[in-house]
Amino acid sequence: MALFTWAHFRILTGTLVGGALGFYIKYHVELRYKAVTVRKAEEKATSIGLLAKLHYGVAQFVEEASNLLRFSVADWNDISDRFRRFLSGCIVLHEARSQRYIASELKAAEQLGLALGVLRYAKSNFQGRLPGEDSWRQIFRQEIDALDKMLRKFEHENEFIWHDKLPPLDELPLLEGKKIVAPIAYRPFGLDREFLFIL
Repeated sequence: MALFTWAHFRILTGTLVGGALGFYIKYHVELRYKAVTVRKAEEKATSIGLLAKLHYGVAQFVEEASNLLRFSVADWNDISDRFRRFLSGCIVLHEARSQRYIASELKAAEQLGLALGVLRYAKSNFQGRLPGEDSWRQIFRQEIDALDKMLRKFEHENEFIWHDKLPPLDELPLLEGKKIVAPIAYRPFGLDREFLFIL
């Protein structure tokens, strides 16, 4: 009976670890591809609307990948807490970057009230989400500082020049993403046969 338990444990552990490792590697390759595409678009000064869609597309991709991982792994607690925090941090950061681009596009269209509403909503998403790791905290801090700087500038302009009313939350423009890649669920193979144990 001990051989059955040990063999069963090894097969189950190998499947779970192999599946999680395969998903992790595939996720990082696809995320880097999307990040490089967004970075190149920023360097080429591509349209602001496209940059907003690309950043929100990254956030959507990470959210879908997180959901696939959550449902494909037997126990969500088997995934490291640090990796889960990394996924949620990526979502918040890319949504905020998308909202900054949307706000600058709205300002260019002389809709400063909407732009202020988008920036305030983006800033509220950061409340209580500062990560524990120093390297992550620095990146979050840079994004928060960029949001604060843009928000102060827009509020100052609105106070002295535009006098636009801030819209309610339900009137803010919806984020729209542009997908370049799509996550694929990991399905382990090779364990589709039944094991017979002879005593």
